Amino acid sequence: MNLTFIIVIIIAIISIALIFVLVKNIIKAIISSAIILVLVMVLLGSLFYIDNLYRFTSTSLAGEKLFLLEDNTDIVAGINIKAINKSAFEDQNYVLEAKLDEYSILYKEDNFKQIIQNHTQLFIFKNSAYDIEKSNQEFAFFLEENIKEKPYAFILAELRSGNIEVYPKTLLFRISERLPSWIFNTIIRRI
Repeated sequence: MNLTFIIVIIIAIISIALIFVLVKNIIKAIISSAIILVLVMVLLGSLFYIDNLYRFTSTSLAGEKLFLLEDNTDIVAGINIKAINKSAFEDQNYVLEAKLDEYSILYKEDNFKQIIQNHTQLFIFKNSAYDIEKSNQEFAFFLEENIKEKPYAFILAELRSGNIEVYPKTLLFRISERLPSWIFNTIIRRI
């Protein structure tokens, strides 16, 4: 036999063995990555569920929430909502004009802690995204139309779009901003 032929066969056998080991390692890496991804998804799903369980329900927002409408860095409308029911959007829950002026000053200073005070959650809607008439009544009507049926889904979707600021940003809100779109959309559909 020719020496060249033997060398070619040896190189071919070594190449096939290397390719086999390389493919085997790549397959192991893909399977390991898939398992890790599934475990992370289960963990994130569990954290999402736990945060949802303690912070929200599928039909109403738990605790007293403060909803404000921001227009050109001024707070122009607001409403306090304890539970989503018939009286939630009525004028006794509107934020007074003097308080709106105070909130405007605090908002310009990024002092969300002072704004929230006794409320459990603060939602600031950016009017540039909605073009709502600058009145408590119109803002209340807007909220009633959008959060009455699926408050959780609407708020998460708008937060993700950058149309709402939330304080404090719980784990739920932080994760929802960073989730891949396909996962986020799947979760929103199931809510």
